[in-house]
Amino acid sequence: MLAGMNRTLALAIAGAAVLAAAPANADWEKTRWGDPVEKVVAKAGPGAEPFAGTEKQRVFEQDYRARRRGEMNGVAVEWQFFFNAGGGLSVVKIVPQDTANCPAFLAMIRGTLAQPADTRVQKLGNLELKTEIHADKRKNLAMMVLDASTPSKSTQLCHITYQSYGDGMPGLRK
Repeated sequence: MLAGMNRTLALAIAGAAVLAAAPANADWEKTRWGDPVEKVVAKAGPGAEPFAGTEKQRVFEQDYRARRRGEMNGVAVEWQFFFNAGGGLSVVKIVPQDTANCPAFLAMIRGTLAQPADTRVQKLGNLELKTEIHADKRKNLAMMVLDASTPSKSTQLCHITYQSYGDGMPGLRK
């Protein structure tokens, strides 16, 4: 899963940069890997809706096809649901709607996770990307926490991405 991460990470960041914002509430945990869009929208809670993402908004070669806006511990976020070629849920990304909330969002997320299995820092021009990879095989879950900053601003972009764990491909397990 980590092997092609640099290219995939760049695509994810490009997609996130195009997106102006974010979703959230614990209802999304009722969804299951492999659920079709209709089931995800029904299970993800109030305000969940189908969404037709663009090619630039793909993550890990998965299509952005549903979203929900809400709050997570007082931070306004958007949950973004991505689906594999077979139409099954394969990636869930949570993004703060306002990047000014990134420090609080990252502190909240990091407070719930153990130490990362891998941390990478990558420079793209003036931008420094810090990516933390967390994996929980028992829960069939891999998590990627992204924190992007420049010398003049501590955090420009942040999100957490959940995907099914195993075989190096998202969405293969239920």
